[in-house]
Amino acid sequence: MMLLSLNQQLPKYFIEGAHGQELLGVFGNISFMMAAGGQVIGAAGRSATPRLSQYYAAGRVRQFIGLLFKLMGVGAVIGVAGVAVAWFVGGRLLALVYNADYAGLTMPFVVVMLAAALRYVASFLGYGMSAARYFRAQLPLFVCITALTALAAFLLIPGGGLLGACWTMVANAAIQLIGTAIVVAIAVSRCGKRPGPGTEVADAQPEL
Repeated sequence: MMLLSLNQQLPKYFIEGAHGQELLGVFGNISFMMAAGGQVIGAAGRSATPRLSQYYAAGRVRQFIGLLFKLMGVGAVIGVAGVAVAWFVGGRLLALVYNADYAGLTMPFVVVMLAAALRYVASFLGYGMSAARYFRAQLPLFVCITALTALAAFLLIPGGGLLGACWTMVANAAIQLIGTAIVVAIAVSRCGKRPGPGTEVADAQPEL
C-alpha cells in the first residue's frame, strides 16, 4: 500500500529536510540493518498465511490464535536477538560493514533494532489481519499510523537528529503494532459470525 510505504519513509523525509543528505545517508545505512530479519519474517508469514486463513474461515479460533502467537514469538525472539547484537557489538559491526566513522553509533543502532523487533511482531499480526480478510480496515489503520508517525517525526527529528529519527521508527513500529493488534482482536471476536464492515473478500495479502 502507498500509505504503508509513506509512513516507513517519513523519517527519511524529515531527516533530509532538517539535517541534509549526509545524515540521511548515515540513517539509511543503519536502518538497512533491519532488512535481514525482515526477510525471515516475510518468508515465515507468507508460509503460515494459508493455515491462518483456513483456521479463521473454519471458525477455529483457538488454532488461529495459537499459530499467530507462535509466529509473534518468533518475531520477538529475532527482534530481541537483533537488539542484543546491536547492544554488545553494534559499533564494531557497523564499522566492519561500513567504515570506522560508524563505530560510535551503537545507540542509534540499538534503537533501530528495537524498532525492528516491534515491527517484526507487528508484521505477523498483519499476516493475521490479512488471513482474517480484514482488508478494508487497513486503510483507516494506515492513515492513523501515517499521521501519528508524521507527528512523531515533527517532534523528534529537527532537534534530535539521527537518534530522533531512530526513535521515530520506534514510534512508528509501536503504533503499527498496537493498531494491528486492535484490528486482529476485533477479527477474532467476530470469528464464525457474519462479516463486519471491516472485512472484504480479496486475493491480495499485503504485508506490514
